[in-house]
Amino acid sequence: MCMCLNEQGWVTASSNWQTPHSYIGSNFAFRKYFYVAVEKDSAIDFAVGLRSGARGIYISQAIEQQGEVKGVIVVKVNASHFEVVRDSLDTGHQHSFILMDKSGIVLMSDQEKWRLVSTQPLSQTDIAEFDAFRQFSGREINTQPWRFDEQVEQLQIST
Repeated sequence: MCMCLNEQGWVTASSNWQTPHSYIGSNFAFRKYFYVAVEKDSAIDFAVGLRSGARGIYISQAIEQQGEVKGVIVVKVNASHFEVVRDSLDTGHQHSFILMDKSGIVLMSDQEKWRLVSTQPLSQTDIAEFDAFRQFSGREINTQPWRFDEQVEQLQIST
């Protein structure tokens, strides 16, 4: 998916323009990938799509003209593409993989039951930030304590 947002965050062009659920006319100024790109030129963020419900990596780049931001181009890469093509990740056949954010939430994994689970209790600040950016589209993030055993170099998961 690819879309172009104007400087206020309104979608002016989208790769799904011809579909009934086109993003044209939607406003995504609240999304972190938009405002960080406006402030810092580019951004990479992980979020759950508000309409699709699909988890994805959002890559955004500000469009500037004479030093002034005129908009942002955004590309979403569906997370499931990485999860289902394990061989391309070179994880080995006897190993699983996880990608966590700084809060300890598993964003991607080849194990479906591990996805969008927090490996540690979330702070109120984290929860407020997720809600403000609608990062997880209102999904509840459950906590499942994990710990890394350094002696055997394994992740211990409580199930």
